[in-house]
Formats: sequence, structure tokens, C-alpha cells
Amino acid sequence: MTYAVTAARARGEPASVRSWQLASSLDAGDDGSVISLAAYNAGSWLTAPPRSTVMAALLANGEYPDVFYSTNMRDRVDGSRFAVPWWYRALFTLPSGHHAFVRVDGVIPRAELWVNGHRVADASAVAGAYVVSVHDITPVAVPGLNALALRVVPGHPMEDLSIGWVDWSQPPPDHNMGPWRDVIVGCTGSARLGPPHVVTALAGLAGESPAEADLMVTVEVSNVSTRAETVLVAGEVTGHGARLHFAREVALAAGAGEVLRFGGMGRGDVVFEHEHGGSARPGRLSALPGAVPEGAAVPSGAAGARLVLAGPKVWWPAGEGDQPLYRLAVTATVGGVLSDHAEARFGVRTVDSEVRPGGGRQFRVNGRPVQILGAGWSPDLFLRHDHNRLAGQLALTRHLGLNAIRPEGKLENPEFYELCDELGLMVLPGWECCDKWEAWAGTGGDAWDDADLEVAGRSMASEARLLRNHPSVIAFLIGSDFAPPTDVARRYADALESAGWHLPVVSSACAQGSEVTGPSGMKMTGPYSWVPPVYWYERDPNLGGAVGFNSETSAGHTVPRLPSLRRMLSPEELEQLWQQPHLPQYHAAPPSVFDNLSVFGQALSARYGQPRSLEDFVRKAQLAAYEAARAQFEAIVSRAGADEPATGVIYWMLSAPWPSLNWQLFDYYLDTPGSYWGAGKALEGLHVFYAYDRRSVQVVNRTVRSTQPLDVAVRRWRADGPSAGEDHHGVGPLAPRAVVEVAGVETPGDAEGAWFLELELLEGDVPVSRNVYWLSTVEDVLDPGNASWHYMGLSQFADFHALGEMRSAQVSSQARAERAGAELIVTLTVSNDDPSGTPAVGLHPSVTAGDHILAPVLWDDSDVTLFAGQTATLTGRVAPPSGAGPLTVRLEGFNLYRPMVLGPLS
Repeated sequence: MTYAVTAARARGEPASVRSWQLASSLDAGDDGSVISLAAYNAGSWLTAPPRSTVMAALLANGEYPDVFYSTNMRDRVDGSRFAVPWWYRALFTLPSGHHAFVRVDGVIPRAELWVNGHRVADASAVAGAYVVSVHDITPVAVPGLNALALRVVPGHPMEDLSIGWVDWSQPPPDHNMGPWRDVIVGCTGSARLGPPHVVTALAGLAGESPAEADLMVTVEVSNVSTRAETVLVAGEVTGHGARLHFAREVALAAGAGEVLRFGGMGRGDVVFEHEHGGSARPGRLSALPGAVPEGAAVPSGAAGARLVLAGPKVWWPAGEGDQPLYRLAVTATVGGVLSDHAEARFGVRTVDSEVRPGGGRQFRVNGRPVQILGAGWSPDLFLRHDHNRLAGQLALTRHLGLNAIRPEGKLENPEFYELCDELGLMVLPGWECCDKWEAWAGTGGDAWDDADLEVAGRSMASEARLLRNHPSVIAFLIGSDFAPPTDVARRYADALESAGWHLPVVSSACAQGSEVTGPSGMKMTGPYSWVPPVYWYERDPNLGGAVGFNSETSAGHTVPRLPSLRRMLSPEELEQLWQQPHLPQYHAAPPSVFDNLSVFGQALSARYGQPRSLEDFVRKAQLAAYEAARAQFEAIVSRAGADEPATGVIYWMLSAPWPSLNWQLFDYYLDTPGSYWGAGKALEGLHVFYAYDRRSVQVVNRTVRSTQPLDVAVRRWRADGPSAGEDHHGVGPLAPRAVVEVAGVETPGDAEGAWFLELELLEGDVPVSRNVYWLSTVEDVLDPGNASWHYMGLSQFADFHALGEMRSAQVSSQARAERAGAELIVTLTVSNDDPSGTPAVGLHPSVTAGDHILAPVLWDDSDVTLFAGQTATLTGRVAPPSGAGPLTVRLEGFNLYRPMVLGPLS
């Protein structure tokens, strides 16, 4: 890539470093007073993108081009390269006559900051993955060309409050050292603004359109000059026809700062909650300078005056409503001249929570109880930022039907939260486990000292300021596998309160509470390895089934489809995968109980039959993943309104940091395995399903509207194709959030082993949900006495061997495509016209360019099963890359003799 100089053009217009020059200290030496001079010759240094760990920079420069293949990261990367400091260097320009600063948004693990030959900050001031530090460089900056340098030292997640990967993947060789977030340069006049904050309050009941919304805006203004100044701070809120103005003058002594408040909540300013036993105890924001008593007569824009949006457009999570967003702009002027400018985007919404019977935390958004249906998030292993890829990942998440994401540590860049705001994806961020962040728990990591406690508090304050305006963010988890001790919890809580945090603060992702924040309302009971569908209907709160809020749970390993497997595993690893699943796989996990597929492989062979080839193994794995993920979400969804409700679930996990065999709903290449489509089927808004515990057909309405009268068709099919009976049942109009049991399901009398259950739901005459199960006359039987923390034992497996003995199905299909802006809309019509009546099982389409599968493709359905004479029309949306060449549709299936290739598409 070409190196680019960064330009801070005017007051209040800071600029992120556009690109870096970097080199190992073994090559560059260690003299920051020289390296940070604008005239220093760095022509031999590498050039890297603005957010670059060392490994990310090396990859961007073409080193280790196949680092994700097989064991190349272990075998071909020399780890000693990262045992010494690395230098990052950037050139930037400044206009004349201003106060200049550098803001570092996060460096792993720590760095010295040098500007124009001067050390501006040592490694204790620029420490911690999440600490945002602002450094005044006015004394050393010059008009025109300047240079800054970061001397990044080596680190390790067991020794530093940085980022670790535990059992999610093999660790990156550099342990993510480097500036992984933005470094920003800018200039102001004598007054400098901090990031503004908006809190919204709504009057009225859940679901109503409020007549108005109260806003409270807080912003810190500082006088960075050496003389007293009078500063006019003015702001404007715009969006959806609204335009609110406010302003106030404040006198500041040299070097002084003040937090200004505009507006209020009417009954006092509830900005932080300590929760005890389900009740909320509001805390009050202490009186700010210049504030006047509530209700006193004040001029417009003065302290205490209300800021009111009339007829506000309210932000809702996905599935609950729309996601309108407003914009706040704040300026500081001195003597009529602009000194600084700051902006924020926000949504009008409120969030609170309580702990319900059964122990689950129930979140409410705008007063409405919302069931959290989410999954665990992982960024790229080397923390590389790719906006298009990020947008694709989040589009898949929303398309899947999830409404929430949980990042356990590995917290994201601002663009992530902005996209979640736009998509209505709620975010539950928090600190991570199993390294120094939870050293006190004995799960690894050096003990904390006073400096670590300081870094932790600064990290919390920085993240609070980053997250607090985003309507998608609904809480912060200050612990993961364990709640922090009281002194740490208090440090976190104080940092949050100081930042004006107004959302729930959760002690941990497990059942462990804190005297600082109260009960967690969470459980972390797993499982993390394969379990059968019936498991998810367990109502024991100590298990991972459908009661309470389970923060980490799924049926474990996910086998990607063949194209992805062949990109990530060697031929030898592929053979081992299906023939010896009990042996460790480098792409499963580091050495741990998750580094092999033994639990999954045993269940697959016992239920579906011993795999006969890699292709056979992968086909069966897709069916197993589909049925497990579907049952997990169906069980949770069906118990949202129970006496001991399932208030939330986080599928472990959503995404993978690198090509992985473990824990994912879509794979690293954004292709969609059976787990994705099983979960997506369960998350339909209006959905008909089979409840494994009651052996009954049920219908759930997850939408916010009441339905028309419904009709449910229940069809049973033998494994070799013939019908075994059909029933129809009428269901009255179904209210929002309602679940109704329609009828019991009887096994076909002559069935032995596997058989099919087809359910179809019609609203009026319109089909709205179709769901096909493969069931067994021999059921899975749980064996709790033979269980572990990550799996549930079984004393008997279901019998699906007959599926593996099915004849190859004959299908016909047609594909067409049409342009819709930058997207291609692909329509695939598939018919089962097999004269023998053999079902066509697990039909899965993909769009290909040559031998390459395009991803993501947002199909309206996939992995479908068709019986004799049935036809399905599948529609997908894809944005083909430029120069992709002729596109085709590839159709594969569990029992197709070979994949079908249709096209080329016009």
C-alpha cells in the first residue's frame, strides 16, 4: 500500500492516522528522539493500514499469505519477531496558531508516544487495550509537517489487560501488539470539548407512541490555554423533522474544565442503577456547576431548562419496530471564533431490567419486555478492520433473526456499534475471562497491582464514553465467568457512574452476583459440546435449557461446508476429521476439551451411521447442526412467557476469529452451515414447530401484531418417501408473543427408526412457515449422571441410520437473476419430481463465480426438504464483487447424487 500523510485541516476537525510506517526495533534501533522527527528516513519501513497490529501489518505487506491454512501459523511464523518492541510512525500536518493534541484510542499492550523528537507520554500513560488517552502536544507541535511515533512493547494477555483468545482459536503470534484502534491528531482553539452524551426519557406505556421525549445532554468543556476564557457552548439536535437548539456561556480559568448539562429528566436524573434482588435503586447525578433547582424559572438553554422532542421517533430492537437515529452537534466558540466541534448520533429509547422467577434477567426496552436472542461475537484474529466484511457479518446476523450480540472482551471499533444501531441489534458488551482480566478467579493471569487497577478503571471509563450514546448497547457486563471482587467492581461502577452511564450494569455472565451491582440474572451452564434437540427443553435452571438467561450455550462444534473446509485444512487433516474425530485439530481449539470433535463424532456415528467418506461426514454434520440449533432457539422462544421464563440466550458462538471447526453460526468465509439455517428457521416471526418434550405441534407469534386465523397442516412421511397421514388444525387469531399448543404428534404405526414430520402454517390462504423434522422411533435419552460442565451424557441415541441409506433423490431446478442496484437477486425454483417418491433432504443453494463461492448470500430459506411433487422457490440477495465473471447457482443436498450447477446467470 502507498503511505499517506494525515492532515488535521481545521479546528474541531480531527483526523485519524491514515497509514503507518513500522519496523522492528531490531532493525530501526530504539532512539525515539530521532525516529519521531519528520525528517527521519523511514523509506525501508513497512507501510500498514491505520488500525494494525504487527501481524496485521505483516499480512498487509504480503508476508504469510496462507497463514490461515492448516498449521501454517504455528509452523511458518517466527514468534521471536514479537519478543522485542516495534516502532509505528506517522507524518501529519497541522494549521498554524492552534492548540494541538494526539488521542490514542487503544494500543496493545502499551506504548511510549513521541512527537517531533520529544517523548510526550511514557508506557504507563498509554497502557491497556481499551484506554483512550489524550495528549496535548502544543509545546512540541509546529505548523505544517509533524511526526509522531509509538514504541509498542511486547505483551501477553496473561500479563496485561489486553485481548486474549482462550479456547476460541490458536493465539496470534504477536498477541495483537500494536495500535488496533485509531490514533487521532487534531487542533482546537483555547476551548476543547469532550465527547457529548445524550440520555433520553420517554413518558407513556410500552408500545405507545409517546407525545414527547426528554433529553439530557452533557458535555465537558476545557480551557487548554494559559489565560481565563469565556466560552459559548451551543448545540443542536436534528433528525426526523426535529431541530432543537441550546446554548450556555461558561467562564473557565486557565487549565480548568467543567461538565455542562442541558435539559433533564423532569423527576431527577437517573443515570446509573445498582440492582438488588430485582429492584432498581436509582442514583442521582450530582449537581453540576451552574445547575439551578428543578422547576426554577430559567432562560432557554440555561441549566435546568427542559430539552423536549415532540412526537419523537423511537428506536426499537430488531423485530420490535424501526431504528430511527438523531444527531447531536456541539460547538465551543471563544470571542465569536469556533474553537472546537463534537458530534454524536443517538436513538430515543429507554432500557431497564429486573431478575425474574427462575433467575433470568429480563430486559425491557421502552417499557416492553424483550427476550434476548443473541450469539457470541468474535472479531478477526488479528483485529483487522474491514468495513465491508463487518457489514456482511452483521447483515447475516440480522437476516438470521437474532436481535442481540454479546462481545465477551474483544470489544469493537465504533463502526460496529453504529451498524448495530442501524440494524437494531442489541449489544451486551463486557470484559473477558480466563486471562489477566479475571486473574483473581484463578483461571490464569498475573495478579493485579495498583497500576492494573488504574488501567482497569481507565478502560471502563473509556468504553463507557464510547458506548453510552449507542441505542444498541443495553448493558455492560463487568465480569464474565466470575464476578469481580468488590474493590474491582467498585472501580468499574465508579467509572461508569462518572461517565453518566444510564444502563444496567451486570456483575457477570454467570450466576455470581456482586454486592456492588446485585444479582447477575445470568447463568453460564453451557453446554459447549454436542447435545441432542430434546436437551434444550430441560427446565432445570442448573442446566442450559429453556429457563433463565444463559449467556453461553450451544451444541458445540460446527463443521463448515466442504468449500470452506478445503480452504482451511490440509488433505491429511480432512481425512483425520472424518476418520479420527477424537484426535486434536489445530483449527478446533488450542489444547483443551474443545481441540477435538470426539463428542460430536460419536453422536454423529451413533445417530446417523458411521461416515463413509469426507463428503458423507460433512453432509451428516449439516443435518446434525441444523436440528440442534433449531431446537435450541425453538425451546427458548416458546418459553418467553412461562412462569419461570427463558428471558435470554446467547448462542456460543455467532462468528469465528479464523477458519474454525468450533462454535459458529456462519463460518469465517461468511458461508452458512446447517447451524445457521436451523437457527434461522426457529427465529421466524410467525413459526410452527415440534416441541420435543411434549411431542406436540406448537405455534409461536414473535411479531408485534395479532394474526388472522391460522391453519396448521401436519404431515407424516416414511423415510423412503410414502405419506403416513395428514391432519389439519385451525388456530384462532394469535396475540403478539403468544404460544399455542395445536396437537400431539403420533409416530407412524409401521415406522422403524427414522421418519419425517412436515409442518405447514397458513395465515388465511398465505403460507407463512414450513418446518420439516427427521424424528426417530428410538429417542435420545439424557443421562445426567454421565455429564460434564461442557456436555450432557446420553444413555440412548436416536436412530437416523435410514437417512444414510436413502436413495439419491431426483430434482429439477431453474435459476434466474436480476439486478437491483449493487445487488443481484437470485431466484431458484426446485421441484422434487422423483418417480420413486424419495424425499430430497437438506437442499442447499450457493452462488459461485468459477470455483469460488460468493458470500454472504441472504437466502430467504435454505437446507430445505421436499417430498414427492413438492416445489420450493428460494430467493437470495448477493453483491457480486467487480470482475467476478459469470455466476452460477450450485445446488447440493444430503441425498443428491452430485451437486447441480445452474447457469450462467444473466
